[in-house]
Amino acid sequence: MRYSLESLEAFVQTVSSGSLSEATCALGKSQSTISMAVAGMEDDSWL
Repeated sequence: MRYSLESLEAFVQTVSSGSLSEATCALGKSQSTISMAVAGMEDDSWL
């Protein structure tokens, strides 16, 4: 399992902020980008 820095950053920011929309603002990325990054990690079923 290898994750990109972007995926890890998206996951950590989403958990830290408690909100997907707050994570998008903090990272300056679109909601779909953050959602796909987190979903890709969930697909590996360790979350």
